[in-house]
Amino acid sequence: MKKQFVLFLTILLILPLSGCWNRREIGKIAIVMGFAVDKGEEDEIDITAQIANTRTIAASENSGKDGEAKPYLNLTSRGEYIFPSIRSSVTKSGAKLYMAHNYVVLFGEELAKSGLGNYMDFFLRDHELRLDMHLLVAQGRAADVLDVNAGFQSIPALHINDLIKAQKQLSTGMTVTVFDFMNQLTLERTAPKIPIIEIDDSSENKVLRMSGTAVFQKDKMVGKLNEKETRGYLWAANAAREAVVVAHPDGDSIGIEVVRANGKITAETDDKGQVTMVIRTEAEG
Repeated sequence: MKKQFVLFLTILLILPLSGCWNRREIGKIAIVMGFAVDKGEEDEIDITAQIANTRTIAASENSGKDGEAKPYLNLTSRGEYIFPSIRSSVTKSGAKLYMAHNYVVLFGEELAKSGLGNYMDFFLRDHELRLDMHLLVAQGRAADVLDVNAGFQSIPALHINDLIKAQKQLSTGMTVTVFDFMNQLTLERTAPKIPIIEIDDSSENKVLRMSGTAVFQKDKMVGKLNEKETRGYLWAANAAREAVVVAHPDGDSIGIEVVRANGKITAETDDKGQVTMVIRTEAEG
């Protein structure tokens, strides 16, 4: 009886080791690195998926030289909603879009002003998508931002991801994920916020730069904070960690690297019952 039990237990332990029944070969899927949503004609939207060209990347790494083709492909589709638009893109790519490795989601400014609530639902429900994807509002069309390759990364979406993280060194911008934005939408006393990215074509080569913060009323964009205003908000909200500021004592200029900062907002009432919000900040540098 004991031997039969051990044999039965052994068979049960072997069954989970039978292999991957639903495996996906990397050559048969389209790996999405960045995703953009823009307002289309009438009630439609344009979605742009930035797909990693694995063959070009592999050839470039093996040969040590850049391939002739781009290491990425921007695939655009149009539809009434995000999910049907993604599925219809199969007719162009020849493979299903695989979005588990997506880094950033960009919304065009025009679409952000009309409301993002209905579109955010997809990023919460799809089982492949992660809630830690970074959200951005593009000044202009989001698809144009995904087509600017001006960084150390070979794929624009990866460069954009680096720009988001680099903001922490100056405290001129914030990082907002899908989870953060949806959580802000549930709070009645907080205005949701998403960083803004734009194309800077003032020089010979186009570059991408973070340029402030989009402010929302519920799910609709209603205003902007520039970089200086964004830093002020971060200081007040106790969200600034690192920064470089310039002070002007007695007409001189002194650069100070802030290594520690604290902020606090309190409400005070005067004799007439008027409420004033007082912001106190303390920094060490």
